[in-house]
Amino acid sequence: FNLPLNIAEDFDVILKVDKSNVNVSSEYSLHDSISVTGGIESSNDQGGTGSKATGTPADTGVDLKFKFAFP
Repeated sequence: FNLPLNIAEDFDVILKVDKSNVNVSSEYSLHDSISVTGGIESSNDQGGTGSKATGTPADTGVDLKFKFAFP
């Protein structure tokens, strides 16, 4: 499932969950043409002899995005 959350006017968080991955991403608008995005993704690995799932970090990152418009 996807769960978008509008925390504030310029700050959004999206939680995406399926049976093998959990992904949390966010975006914060610094200006009309500049935003910062970040995300964490982990995999739910079924390993070992028990049935306990372990969260293995798969990807983490932060990006600075610029939007350009040309007349």
